[in-house]
Amino acid sequence: MALALAGTPIPTCSDFRYLGSLTQGNGEIDRDVTHRINAGWMKWRQVTGTTCDPRMPLKLKGKIYKSVIRPVLLYGSECLAVKKMDEKRLHAAEMRMLRWMCGVTRSEK
Repeated sequence: MALALAGTPIPTCSDFRYLGSLTQGNGEIDRDVTHRINAGWMKWRQVTGTTCDPRMPLKLKGKIYKSVIRPVLLYGSECLAVKKMDEKRLHAAEMRMLRWMCGVTRSEK
């Protein structure tokens, strides 16, 4: 059913951005999770000079990660019903950032 105002139909949208989170019309959050992961990587790129510097102490890198990157990556996720697949995608992005920061590859276990 389409809404109309004074006889003029009001267009509907499939997704809506509110306070930085993307709300989809079908109730899914996969596009919002993708947006959060991309935002986390953008913030990662801004601080990569510090986090990837081998001369920086690992403890300082961890503090930068916890205070700068992780909040961007997880913003709004506490209000959403996250599926296992979305949780795995966030975890994979987080682990990739941490491995890169520590200079460890996936083959080194």
